[in-house]
Amino acid sequence: MLRVSRWRVLLVVVVTAIGVWLSLPNFFPEAQRASLPGFVPKNGVSLGLDLRGGSHLLMEVDMKSLQKERLEAVADDVRTALREKPTIGYSGLGAQGSIVRVKVDPANIAEATKRLSKSVVRPVNAGPNAAGGAGAMNYAMASDPSGIISLQMTKEMLAAEQLRAVQQSIEVVRKRIDALGTKETSVQRQGEGRIIVQVPGEGDPERIKALIGQTAKLT
Repeated sequence: MLRVSRWRVLLVVVVTAIGVWLSLPNFFPEAQRASLPGFVPKNGVSLGLDLRGGSHLLMEVDMKSLQKERLEAVADDVRTALREKPTIGYSGLGAQGSIVRVKVDPANIAEATKRLSKSVVRPVNAGPNAAGGAGAMNYAMASDPSGIISLQMTKEMLAAEQLRAVQQSIEVVRKRIDALGTKETSVQRQGEGRIIVQVPGEGDPERIKALIGQTAKLT
């Protein structure tokens, strides 16, 4: 006959009792946990999306809109650079597709390209006042004898803008989801331009979409 020492039996009973004690809050609704006595644990196990259910959203950065906004900003930078004294006359400034074009007097091409190299054609990670230099550049600049100067966004610039947009979007989405008071929310990047949002316990994905979709933009 198998005999078990008393101290082992006692140890099993104590461990089992502690486990039941710590898991007690999980048997009560979350609204009732606050009313439990102070000596009773109140933190329950947070169930994930697979056990609790909830909302799963996949978001993607709109690169066409992002590129359009960046090119419009570049057109403004070109306008500012050419209006510096002494002013360089120009015409036809605008964005077409992925290129910003402007026409200047052929005699002013050298000065115009010099200014644009300093204010627009910067290294990808440079600040707004950094001069152009070696390395990956924001925009590829070209000119022709007729005085037309074109600026095209480089692949490195597109990748950097996409990464920054995803990182900023993750922070904004996380803050807005946290406002719901939902625990164990997951907001993660997937691939190059996508974001996965998982909200356990939230069965209405339209509510999440409406919350995330609130426009808040500062340029």
